[in-house]
Amino acid sequence: MSLVAPDVGEVLLLSYALNKVAQGDVKLHLYTNDYTPVEGSTISNFTECTASGYSAKTIS
Repeated sequence: MSLVAPDVGEVLLLSYALNKVAQGDVKLHLYTNDYTPVEGSTISNFTECTASGYSAKTIS
């Protein structure tokens, strides 16, 4: 399995990895649509979960 990150995400992940930016709070979201991420994916391509009891989780 490979990691596919949109261009904006790649820049942010690299900045975190190289300690160029303080990480702060990172949130994990679940998406529910049947979509395979590609290089040009944007946030609008994903449908966030709306199930009862779901909420994005903060990763420390």
